[in-house]
Amino acid sequence: GSTSPTAGILGWVDSCTHLAIEAEIHQDTGGVLDVYIQSLINGTWTDMVHYPQIPVGTGTSKYYVAMSGSSYSPTPIQVGTGLTPALPSNTVVPGPWGDVLRLVMVPGATTVGGFTVIVRVVGQAPNRLA
Repeated sequence: GSTSPTAGILGWVDSCTHLAIEAEIHQDTGGVLDVYIQSLINGTWTDMVHYPQIPVGTGTSKYYVAMSGSSYSPTPIQVGTGLTPALPSNTVVPGPWGDVLRLVMVPGATTVGGFTVIVRVVGQAPNRLA
């Protein structure tokens, strides 16, 4: 299979104060697939979530991430940008995000396909009364 990363836009989230992100990753065949969520910050796609790598034969794994725009990390976290993600597996970067999110999937050298990835993002925006 191809080891080139692929990406797809998830949606506009800049007005949200909280995000709930649900992911289902189903693996039918061999190989590894790295699944990331990136945020567009000042024109640069930056790693935000890196799901755990799914072992061969696991079937469907489900994950839930709850994020607050006001949270922070007391220590630096290594991230990647663009189609060169570098966030360690099973890691979430806390804190504010940019305007748009996208899903990036990077197959391993021995990945031959057979993955289904479904991601749902629900954002909570502050109440605005006229």
